[in-house]
Amino acid sequence: MFKLALKSVCCSLLFISIGQAQQTGWYAGIEGGYSLLGTEKSVGNPLDLNIGFKNGAVFGGIVGYDYGNYRVEAEVGKHLHNVDHIFVINDGGLGLGGNGLQNTVDGKSNHTRYMLNLVYDIQYLSPDKSIEPFIGTGVGFSNIKWSNISAFNSTVTNDAENVFSYQLSAGVRYNISKSFEMALKYRYFRSIDVDLVDSQNNAFDISYDTHDFLVSFVYHFGQQPSRPRSSFQREPAPAAKEVEARNPIPTTQTEPEVISTGPHKIYYDWDSSEIDEVGQRVIEEAAAEANKGKSVVIELTGHADLSGPEKYNETLSLKRAEGAKTALILEGIEGSKIFVEARGERDPEIPTADGVRERKNRRVVIVIK
Repeated sequence: MFKLALKSVCCSLLFISIGQAQQTGWYAGIEGGYSLLGTEKSVGNPLDLNIGFKNGAVFGGIVGYDYGNYRVEAEVGKHLHNVDHIFVINDGGLGLGGNGLQNTVDGKSNHTRYMLNLVYDIQYLSPDKSIEPFIGTGVGFSNIKWSNISAFNSTVTNDAENVFSYQLSAGVRYNISKSFEMALKYRYFRSIDVDLVDSQNNAFDISYDTHDFLVSFVYHFGQQPSRPRSSFQREPAPAAKEVEARNPIPTTQTEPEVISTGPHKIYYDWDSSEIDEVGQRVIEEAAAEANKGKSVVIELTGHADLSGPEKYNETLSLKRAEGAKTALILEGIEGSKIFVEARGERDPEIPTADGVRERKNRRVVIVIK
């Protein structure tokens, strides 16, 4: 038992240095939700207004590429808000009914944005590894249009401008299936000041920023996790040396030992890469067979069942294979003779539906060549 515990500790130390298997590929999605525009200040010479907007709608579409830990995406979207009230400090001669709060108002804000975003995914923080938080930022330009904004039937402005804009976001995404995910997101959006003209062709500036609460649905196009490979390279076989025998001594020919090449299989508990006592006996048997030959190589292939996210299972299958490699090294096998491959959910021993836990699919296969 002490020997088994020592090997488990060594395996655990090795896992700390193993990189995550990344899921990469193109994706596209749609999003929509609730947007708070609030009160925007409008200042000219002498115009001075605070225009309040009702909470409105936001929607859009995204196309991007997932690099594993981060994503790069292009986004197009719209904000729509209706005017709620106008507080007049100075109407600039527009005849808005005098200074103070005006509720007899009309018009809307219509904003179209074109953004390039960088999103960082914080992987595997939930207990079942299915929920992934993320943070993001983006820059781009926006067309901000104030359409027929008026008070007391006097028009303030009907104008638009393209301006630089930026945004910050945070949220969580959840894997609905291997190809679909849903995300909940908060976004703060802001543009630089927008230059508009009023109904008398006088210039004034407005501020523009929103707080958005979004739900998005994303489809991933045929993603395949990039497979980590072992850093060990196979050593070339030593060159044969010709030896001239003088006075040869008669020798007795012996039959070469037969090596059981496998496959030898280690099975694992759910969401675990620890080798149990039964698995340790498989390790010892495989090492004993490999030690019978001088020029053998050992191939280790890690697998996972179909429960849990696909890219997490890719990482888990690699940990299982690397753990088996460490255990074989402790049994006296040279590390340069061991080659590791992670197969994740691919090639199940027993085919199952997605999400099903199956012990025989959680395995490492050892083949001696």
